[in-house]
Amino acid sequence: MNTYATVNGIQADPLTIEVFSRGPWLARGELVDAVDLSGPVNVRVGDLELLGNVRESRMANQRTSVLVVAGADGWSKVVSERSFQADNGVRSRTIVDGLAVDVGESVASFRVDSDRVGSHFVRQALPASSILEQLVGDSVWWVDYAGATHVGTHAEREVSGSYDVVEYDGIHDEALLVVDDLRSVSIGSVVRKVVTVPLVVKQIEITVRNATVAFRVYGKNSSPAHVMFRRLVEASLPRKTFDLMYRYRVTGENHGRYSLRPVNPKLGLPSLQRVPVMAGVSGAKAVLRNGTSVLLSFIEGDPGQPVVTHFAPEQEDEWKPISLCIEALDWVDIKAKIVRLAKGALRVAVDGTLVISYLPFIINPAAILPGVTPVAGTITGGRDDVLA
Repeated sequence: MNTYATVNGIQADPLTIEVFSRGPWLARGELVDAVDLSGPVNVRVGDLELLGNVRESRMANQRTSVLVVAGADGWSKVVSERSFQADNGVRSRTIVDGLAVDVGESVASFRVDSDRVGSHFVRQALPASSILEQLVGDSVWWVDYAGATHVGTHAEREVSGSYDVVEYDGIHDEALLVVDDLRSVSIGSVVRKVVTVPLVVKQIEITVRNATVAFRVYGKNSSPAHVMFRRLVEASLPRKTFDLMYRYRVTGENHGRYSLRPVNPKLGLPSLQRVPVMAGVSGAKAVLRNGTSVLLSFIEGDPGQPVVTHFAPEQEDEWKPISLCIEALDWVDIKAKIVRLAKGALRVAVDGTLVISYLPFIINPAAILPGVTPVAGTITGGRDDVLA
C-alpha cells in the first residue's frame, strides 16, 4: 500500500504509529522539514486521521524528529492532591471527570464494574494515569484516534473491510496485513484469514517508510514497542503507597468523624473530611483534640477507605483526648490491686451504670447487682489511691 504520512500537513518519513489496548496511542517519526512543532496536531496516513499533542520536537539537519501522544497528552501530567467524600459512596466517574478537566482531556465513555469507590477517595499528587489506573479496576482505559478517552472493555468485532494476511507468526501471535482502509482494523478486531486460531487484535503498529505502509497487528501485548510503553507507564505508577500509614493532625470533629491535615505535605496527600476511626480496643471511643496527631491507614490498600487506627503517644502534648468512653454489654472488669483516680480529674455522666466522680456522685450498683440499694452523696476528701 503506497501512501504518505503527514503531521500537520508536513510529510513525515519514516513514521510509526503504535496503538495499544490500554493507554494512549503514540506516533513518532521525522518530518522532511525543519519546523518548530508544538501543541495540538493531526497525524494522517491515508484515510486515517489521529488527533494528538506534541510531547517532543527536535530539529537537526533540516529535519524534525517528533513524538506525538494521543489526545492532549494530559494523562502523563502530575495532578495536585485532592480528597473526595460522600456518605453514600463517591462515584468513580466524578473522580475521573475531575481528573480529565485538570489535565485537559475528555472522557467519552465510562463503564466499570462498580461506579462507587467508598465513602472517601484520596487522590495523591501523581501522574493522572496513575490515578486512572486505580479507578478502572478490571476495565481498561484508552484514547481513540479522535483524542477522546474511554474506560471499559474492547468489544470483539469482525474486520469491517477487506484485508489479506501477508505474514503470520503463530508463536508470537502476530500478523502483517494488507488493508484497503487503515480504519477497518482496530483493537478488538478478529483476524481469521490464514491463521490457525483467530487472532484478536490487542496492538496495532503502522509504519510508513519510503511512502510504503506496513500494517502489523499483535494478538499479545508483547511487541518491543509495547514493552517499552508498559515500562514507562509502570515507572509513573505509585508504589504501594496505600499499604502504608501516614501521619495526620486533627483539625475538626463531627459526630465521631474527623477532619485531618497531613503532617508531611511533600507526600502529595490531601486534607480529608469525615474520616472514621477504628480504635484498637473494642468498645472504646474517644473525642480527640484539635492538633492531635494520628496515623491514617487504608483498608486493604484502597484509597477509597481511609481510617484512623493509631493515636498520639504520651510524649506529645495533645495525646489526652477531650473525652473517653468504654462500653460493654455486661461488664467492664478492672483487675488491679490499686485503682488510682486523679483528684478532680474523673467525671462521668450518670446513665444507670456504676458511676464514680470527684464531684457530687451517685453509686448505683443495683444496675449490675440486683437487690442492692443505691446510695448518693458528695466526695469531700480522701486518698487518691482507692484500694480494691
